[in-house]
Amino acid sequence: MVKGLQFKQSIDERRRRVFSEDFKRKKLREIEQKITTIAEVSR
Repeated sequence: MVKGLQFKQSIDERRRRVFSEDFKRKKLREIEQKITTIAEVSR
């Protein structure tokens, strides 16, 4: 479920989200294996 706070964040605040190293590595592997595109990850 989406929290109300999420809608109140500015675009800059949403861009500054912090992701774990494991998450970043997993997404990088998906991009390298052509499972996911950069455009999909950047959304």
